[in-house]
Amino acid sequence: MPLVIEDGSIVSGANSFTTDAEFIAYCDARNITFPCSEAERDSLQIKAMDYLFSKEDCMKGSRTSSTQNLPYPRNGVYIRCVLNGSAVIPQELKTSQMALAAAAITQVLLVNGGSQNVAKEQLGSMLVEYFNGGSWERVRLDSVNAFLSPLLKDNSGQLVRV
Repeated sequence: MPLVIEDGSIVSGANSFTTDAEFIAYCDARNITFPCSEAERDSLQIKAMDYLFSKEDCMKGSRTSSTQNLPYPRNGVYIRCVLNGSAVIPQELKTSQMALAAAAITQVLLVNGGSQNVAKEQLGSMLVEYFNGGSWERVRLDSVNAFLSPLLKDNSGQLVRV
């Protein structure tokens, strides 16, 4: 599926905030090896969008339209104490998408898994033993969170004055 870029004007069928050329430039600047095929790179960007959708409930502001495909554009978003225009796609969001797409080259972004609460299991000489709730799989995306955090609500419970 080719990318349809949301530019802030609520583009019909939009499925990405970043172009293939932007993703290539992002990877080149960081010496990240990426797939040769545009279709494979587009797929990585779509997976990144899936992850961003999973964070929408934590994002500041609200969608500007009930008919838009993507979480942005948004109303009422302050980034570093400056009101983001309601028709502006923040660079932080675009960079987050590209960082997620780069991470998707080598890992699954949204893990569909569970826990095996096996206390002890033995088959011949092979022994499996899990502690405190069993085995879990978790994705750690610190580089993405660094870019995404200015777009997320402050959940510290502290009063924030603007």
